[in-house]
Amino acid sequence: MNTDELMRNLKVLNNVEEDQIKIISALFINDSKALMDSKIESLRNNLEQQIRFYGKKVQNYQVKIDKFSEKYEDLIFSIINEYSTRLKTLISEIQNTQCNQKIAITNMKLSLDSNNKIKYFASQNKKENYEIIIQECYNRLDECRIEVLNKIDELFYNKDQQLMNKSNIFKKIVFIFNGKNKIEKFVLESTEVELDNIEKTVNNELKRLYDETINIIALIKNYQRQTQNI
Repeated sequence: MNTDELMRNLKVLNNVEEDQIKIISALFINDSKALMDSKIESLRNNLEQQIRFYGKKVQNYQVKIDKFSEKYEDLIFSIINEYSTRLKTLISEIQNTQCNQKIAITNMKLSLDSNNKIKYFASQNKKENYEIIIQECYNRLDECRIEVLNKIDELFYNKDQQLMNKSNIFKKIVFIFNGKNKIEKFVLESTEVELDNIEKTVNNELKRLYDETINIIALIKNYQRQTQNI
């Protein structure tokens, strides 16, 4: 293979790598957004059904429902955004490592042409090490894509199931004629307290995720430095 053929092959490889990144990014965005929308819809349905359960009109409480839904969305999005930052940083490390790997491949070709065995084997070792780093980054990307969905499910549980459990209890003690007071206490105030508690949990989780991302990237950069020094 001559140098021109090598350059053409590397360009084709680069296009394939870019497409792979685009697919992973699209899956992350689409899956996380779909789950976020589902959680918000579940919250709204929960609030509306409880209001109807107490014999009141949903439109009378629409401002409160919108307020709770917006806060819920902001909290979910903050988790998605933190994982998105990790995803983008990992993609940047992949692209940087792939670029270095292509340089190593080119140096293998040049050293082979000049019969420089020492440089050839050093470049070969770099190429192989870069491949390990790239694969590790891709593994982390897959983890990131799956983790964000699991984390959303963990922090923002199924509100429809919660309604069913509460309704079975309330049916024994609540009368429809006292619905307005019950809505204020058991729906609106309860939801506000619940969202405040979720917010505290989310804030702690964001700090943990940030620290975890820093450690992951530091480890990858260390592997890159070690490989560059070969």
